[in-house]
Amino acid sequence: MPPLHGDRGQKQQVAEEDNVQVQYDAQETKRSFLRILRQSLDTGLPILGVVVIMSAVLFVREIQGQVAIVVLGILLIEVGIWKLAHQVLPGERQYLALRCETDLFITLVRQLNAAALRVKTNNSPTHRQEFEEVRHAMQQTVERIFEVAGKTNAEFADERGVMVSQGGIPQQEELAIDTASPE
Repeated sequence: MPPLHGDRGQKQQVAEEDNVQVQYDAQETKRSFLRILRQSLDTGLPILGVVVIMSAVLFVREIQGQVAIVVLGILLIEVGIWKLAHQVLPGERQYLALRCETDLFITLVRQLNAAALRVKTNNSPTHRQEFEEVRHAMQQTVERIFEVAGKTNAEFADERGVMVSQGGIPQQEELAIDTASPE
């Protein structure tokens, strides 16, 4: 009996889903490699710097050579401590607009708690108004989170007609303009 047309469509859909999963797995492998590399550099560079300094002191007889190698060791320690290798390696975050909105939401949670405590200690109209303003700002932020979820910076910038190099990630001032009611 020949396969049904629906059966072929289902097999094609499964094959497409498998292809997407393979691409996703490859991306995750690359990200985890970069994450492991960053972590290794964060701990390895200072250790390497100490080893270089100790080697200079123990094995180099010329004072000028020791000083040069010690300076190199100190630089390695500083690069590791200040995580300067992160500037060289590509960032793994693709959804910076979502990250920005999430950070804003967390800030608003703190403001909401502070406003709620003010209302709790002194239930004045001013404090209740502050509480409601933070609540309204949180609702707007949640709407923007839904808008940017699942969109890379490039996709978000394309929608807005802004090039990523021009700062396709919405800034706080832009976010305030986006949520303002039209006049």
